[in-house]
Amino acid sequence: MSFQVLKRVTGWKAQLNGDQQAKAFSAAAEALPEQELSFDLEVVSRACDGYQLQYRAQNAGAEVAAGSSYHLTPLAAEEAAAALFDVKRSDWQTVPPANQVGAVPARPGGEGGTKPPMPQRRR
Repeated sequence: MSFQVLKRVTGWKAQLNGDQQAKAFSAAAEALPEQELSFDLEVVSRACDGYQLQYRAQNAGAEVAAGSSYHLTPLAAEEAAAALFDVKRSDWQTVPPANQVGAVPARPGGEGGTKPPMPQRRR
């Protein structure tokens, strides 16, 4: 299965109350103190089965919690981030594809852009 990060927001500041924590993180996650946390969020394409919103909360440079949710469209993932963390559409940064092909180099040949001769078949 192929995963690709489509968009990301880094260093997003948010303060979560108890209800937001329950929505964002699993019930098994330890309760976070009500203080401002820094979040890194990503919208990830999951090949054939939709999109995932992944987020990690950090405090003083250490990760304190992580969570994710699955969505059918990238827009639905962005809307989930807006509902949980108040991230606006304009705050997302698009991530370029990992294996982007650059400019195709010129083909070697003679002067004037002529093509090299075709190889002759031996008989």
